[in-house]
Amino acid sequence: MNSGSQTTTGVIPGLLTSFPAASMNADVSAFGADQAVAPPDTQVAVGPTDVVAPVNSSLWVWSKTGTQLAAADLNLFFPLPIGYSFTDPRVTYDAAAGRWFLSGLSFDGSGDSQVYLAVSETSDPAGSWYTYTISSETAVLQDQPKVGFDSSVVVMSWNDYSGSPATFTGQETWVLNESELLTGSPFYYEYFGPDLTRFNVVPAISLTSTTTAYAAYNCGLDNNTGSCPNGSTSAMGVVALTGVPPSTVTWTEYNPTIVPTVDPPPADQPGAPASIATDDSRFLSVTYDGGSLYVSGNDSCIPAGDTIARPCARMIEVAVGATPTVTLDTDLGYSGGDLYYPAVVPDVNGNLFVAATFSSTSVYPDATGLTVAVGASSFSGITLQAGAGTYSGGCGEAGFNGCRWGDYSGASVDPSNPTDVWLAGEYAPSTGNDWATAIGELTLSPPTVTGVNPTFGSINGTTTVTVSGTNFASGAVVDFGTTAATTVTVGSPTELTAVSPAESAGTVNVTVTTSAGTSPATGADQFTYELPPSVAGVSPDYGPTGGGTTVTITGSDFSGATAVDFGASAAPGFSVASPTSINASVPAGAAGPVNITVTTPSGTSALTSADQFTYVQSAYTALPPTRLLDTRTSGATLGPNGSLSLKVVGGSVPSDATAVAINVTVTDTTAPSFLSVYPAGEPQPLVSNLNWSSGETVPNLVIVPVGSGGEVTLYNDQGRVDVVVDLEGYFAPEPPTITAGSYVPLTPARIADTRLNSGEPYSGDTLGPGATLDIQVTGMGGVPSSGVAAVLANVTVTDTTAPSYLTAYPQGQSQPLASNLNWVAGDTVANRVVIPVSSTGQ
Repeated sequence: MNSGSQTTTGVIPGLLTSFPAASMNADVSAFGADQAVAPPDTQVAVGPTDVVAPVNSSLWVWSKTGTQLAAADLNLFFPLPIGYSFTDPRVTYDAAAGRWFLSGLSFDGSGDSQVYLAVSETSDPAGSWYTYTISSETAVLQDQPKVGFDSSVVVMSWNDYSGSPATFTGQETWVLNESELLTGSPFYYEYFGPDLTRFNVVPAISLTSTTTAYAAYNCGLDNNTGSCPNGSTSAMGVVALTGVPPSTVTWTEYNPTIVPTVDPPPADQPGAPASIATDDSRFLSVTYDGGSLYVSGNDSCIPAGDTIARPCARMIEVAVGATPTVTLDTDLGYSGGDLYYPAVVPDVNGNLFVAATFSSTSVYPDATGLTVAVGASSFSGITLQAGAGTYSGGCGEAGFNGCRWGDYSGASVDPSNPTDVWLAGEYAPSTGNDWATAIGELTLSPPTVTGVNPTFGSINGTTTVTVSGTNFASGAVVDFGTTAATTVTVGSPTELTAVSPAESAGTVNVTVTTSAGTSPATGADQFTYELPPSVAGVSPDYGPTGGGTTVTITGSDFSGATAVDFGASAAPGFSVASPTSINASVPAGAAGPVNITVTTPSGTSALTSADQFTYVQSAYTALPPTRLLDTRTSGATLGPNGSLSLKVVGGSVPSDATAVAINVTVTDTTAPSFLSVYPAGEPQPLVSNLNWSSGETVPNLVIVPVGSGGEVTLYNDQGRVDVVVDLEGYFAPEPPTITAGSYVPLTPARIADTRLNSGEPYSGDTLGPGATLDIQVTGMGGVPSSGVAAVLANVTVTDTTAPSYLTAYPQGQSQPLASNLNWVAGDTVANRVVIPVSSTGQ
């Protein structure tokens, strides 16, 4: 690329994230009045999950979404002597080592100073750090220490000043053994200088592996005390440092020619032209990547379309090779505007990203990001944070032409996604001496889509789809096929949500478009438009109000069903047997018809007459007693833990019967035991219907719901027993009307057991002579909480100590002169009891 200023017509980068970071007010609020220092020295470095941004004497750690994770006062973080103040921080992240490096200096009122380096003990910047005092000088200000690294060493460099007024007394460059620094150990080092022939040497931050540490400086500075070693003032210094202390470190220098730099004029701002000092044209940042050095600094240029010199951002690229060669030497400038204090870093594709401040007579100083795409002849800019006032901090300071602005900005490649770059710059948040910084994540790479969820939805649209991928920038456009999503919300650079538009049935690609381009089609980005489900029928189409009926729903497009509803009540369970069939359990409901609806990501089925299910009460039909079973003649005597299933539907009992009333008698009993009767196909309940002692013959009336196959199951616990079953009547659905005496059968459930340690309600509430016990029945064991007049219960007495009787009656009423169970001492007796309940359901 030829020398000269560029225009601003390049591809606009995608702004993935931006947020305000440190400010003078925030520093003062967090750490005290000694933080009220202007201007800031803005920096940023990025690790796998964290963003670190030291400013002046504060350290801030942010998440990549802008959440503050930690903060520290660097006056306390480093071992400062009493009376010293910290300043000039620089930070970088070594992805290969997984560590952070933080440098800076402290000074006192006598011009004494110390240079520091901190190394994180882990990749977590909010954790512990090793801190080192690298150099301590009396009456020497070691100004702006900078830090870089290669695969084996950490390099630090700074300028020395002494006297009053301060006079440059040389630059120093130190090479430190990195492996020792990473363990917190004493370290070997070698240093060069103080050197009066070189000024402001900047160590390179290495993004790719190299055993040579590089540094660069500007030989043509107006305030340089000399020239490059080759005698040229139209050149730059490229330094190659080889060797690892304690071995000898070799300094090899090259001086490729560049266009001479010129110190820039002061920058404009609204109401205060030429009021911001832009300092000199020293180099500010150097990055090594893949065999090239990328260098930035202030410069003066006349931008295209302008007629006067303005502050511009100087960009230089050097291919180091056997003999370093300048491959890019240009200024980025705005016609009618000012650009200053740039930091540059390339992404993994070689595109340049620049952090700087922009201002003009009509634009307050703002934090700006710039990009230069590979092979482009122009650059693009985007605002990270707009300014909101005229800055007046640090005005009139000796040696500066205008109000002092920050000495540098920050730029860092994201190690987790090296197509993305994080930039940090200064802006004016208000009129006055307050300053603030902003951080932004930019990319020139198109987005990618790695997944969509759900992967299908209705042809009518309105499905909210979560799209996963990379490089999702604010303002992204999402298309389903060729149709734009109706609503897009970018949650992060890796996730957004979009509401699908209406489309024809079929599969389309979901693409995301930002200013950097459109995501390529992949198999992971497909979304299928489907017809909404429809219900064509349900069988059976009626059942008891207590629910529990299993129905088969037929229709179409049931794949991925997320809900099955009976009116306003959700089915407690369902399974999709096929795209045309669903098996569902019916919830409890009020008597009457309801519509069944099926919901999938494609929508909810429309209401039709074919989707109705009717809740019904049960009506009792008495029959002449009919014997269904006598094991004495059938030979099916029940042994210990024995059970048999008995067909109860058929003949006089219709197939839609919900329950039967049967008289069950046990005889020829050989041991104390109990009999349980329950619906076939259901788990055996922890209840008994008959209890006996050896040799007893005991009957009881049992009302039991009809189970699978129209059968009920009888279970004997101990000994051998013959069972006689006589049919008395059945309960069957009737039109859905609620009438007094309507009966709803339930699966047997135990709601009280007074035996000690029974583990059931009322355990330990054994009844003594003349004692009563109030038992809650509504809301228990499937009985509704209201609307219940009476319950049908099986009551058993056991552990009897004397002849007696038991009476069951509504709680709160007078005890009637009647009994429900009678026994002699030692008996266990059961009986079926119909008991009205009190107003409180007891």
